[in-house]
Amino acid sequence: MGFFLHDLHQNIEQRHSDQVDQRLGESSSPLIVYRGQGMSNALFKKMRECQGGLISFNNFLSTSVDKSVAYMFAESNKTEPDKTGILFRITVDNSISSVSFTFIHDVTAFSEEQECLFSMHAVFRINEFERLDESGRFWQVNIALTSDKDQLLETLTYRLRDEIDGITHRHQLSQLIIKLGHFDMAEQMNRVLLDQAVDTEDQAYLNHQLGYIKASQGDYQEAMSFFEKSFELIKQFSPLNDHRFLAAYSNIGLLYDKMGEYSKALPIHQEVLEIKRKCLPSNPSSHRHLYSIMRSVNIDTNECLKELTSFEKELEICQNSLPLNHVDLAASYTNIAWTYGKLSDWLKGLLYHEKSLDIYLNASDTNNRALAACYRNIAFVHEIMGDYSKAKSFNEKAIEQCEIYFPSNQSSSTMDHTNTDSVQENMKTLLQNKIKYLHPNHPDLIRCYNYIGSVYSNMGEYSKAVSHFEEDLEVCRNYLPSNHPDLAISYSNIGSMYAKMAEYTKALAYYGKGLDIIEKSFPTNHPDWAMAYNNIGSVNFIMGGYVEALEF
Repeated sequence: MGFFLHDLHQNIEQRHSDQVDQRLGESSSPLIVYRGQGMSNALFKKMRECQGGLISFNNFLSTSVDKSVAYMFAESNKTEPDKTGILFRITVDNSISSVSFTFIHDVTAFSEEQECLFSMHAVFRINEFERLDESGRFWQVNIALTSDKDQLLETLTYRLRDEIDGITHRHQLSQLIIKLGHFDMAEQMNRVLLDQAVDTEDQAYLNHQLGYIKASQGDYQEAMSFFEKSFELIKQFSPLNDHRFLAAYSNIGLLYDKMGEYSKALPIHQEVLEIKRKCLPSNPSSHRHLYSIMRSVNIDTNECLKELTSFEKELEICQNSLPLNHVDLAASYTNIAWTYGKLSDWLKGLLYHEKSLDIYLNASDTNNRALAACYRNIAFVHEIMGDYSKAKSFNEKAIEQCEIYFPSNQSSSTMDHTNTDSVQENMKTLLQNKIKYLHPNHPDLIRCYNYIGSVYSNMGEYSKAVSHFEEDLEVCRNYLPSNHPDLAISYSNIGSMYAKMAEYTKALAYYGKGLDIIEKSFPTNHPDWAMAYNNIGSVNFIMGGYVEALEF
């Protein structure tokens, strides 16, 4: 198949070269061609949100000079409930030489269609959207072919080349697959490459890649095994100040951070930062991830203001060294947003979540999972602030992105998004399906179980809510230290459910466990103290323990 695709691409290039001079001689006007197709409703909505951005088709693109031919294909899709009929109107500047396309009416069996075939991965700018009927299920989308001189495309291309490094083209392909979030596929590919590798440097690189993949899947123990193998191999050929040594060592520290083993993580982070300061003093961008990683100390001691300072330093470095629509900037904004949340400044946190969303919507390499998480973050903040209509709206957007990300057998494309209860029920269903594909200790499970528990609580099904909050607690226990604030939240959630079920003795027991952690972890002026005391006092009052209630 690869040989066929290569030959087809070469044939298009040759025919393009033969035809381009003729077209320029006949007319200086841009070429207009059309393409009709169906597109999933969720993908079309995402494309509308990216107006002014870029779109690429990952196949050979068949178009026609005859608008009626493309119109027929597009219109035939508008009656399908999960699709929108799209008529692309494509403008091609004849002076663009970097993209190959050719008319093939002389070699096709359907010459009357006046087909024009573009080679793979042509990139277009999304311009205007025009509704073609009253149903809203049939649209014309005007796009224009971009050249390799397009400033945004050029910036993204250089940045992507810099980030997708690798010893060979196969390694680079693996890195791209990882960046797109297809971890199972990337794992298969890297394991095959590792079995074939004989060079020490190659083995070190592939072990590192597999470590990153397993960490992304939530399998931290196996990830640590791969990272340690990579680090031992790298030490054989790399000096202390080499970027490969520092990256491998730093990742081990970061993994300890994720596992909640802060006492092991901190010395590694400090040592890496010290080496970088000594060896790379003129390159602050090389330090930016260290400022983010050093938050592990601050999470453990709950010094949120120090954590915020570290994230702000990281953001400043990102802003000075990355394109304004780079996804790493979005991650920095998200970190700051959640830190403001810990400080109970949800309004300021929301502003940073919205900045993150703006980047994800305009970045070319955003995956649907990241966008879904961003929408869910904003929905969560609106829920906390009591703005349930906005929370519902952003939950709907999160559901749409989940429908794109998960395979068709994991979610339904006909989900009801019309009311708050159904939105919560749909999100619960999607998360229950997601749980099946995550490692048992993956941190995403905490969010999944927590949200499902909240949905059951809102529905009044408290025993089911308890079950999911207990699953959340079990995951927290597996990878967080015993005094981590997330454990206090888990205990409090379970206590609240038992209180609603009038099982007050159990409620007090869980509230008490949460309070123990809060007293060890938070300063006395933290709002969680007041909430914990209020919960315990309320239950004691209901049980008739008025003296105990007054104490709280």
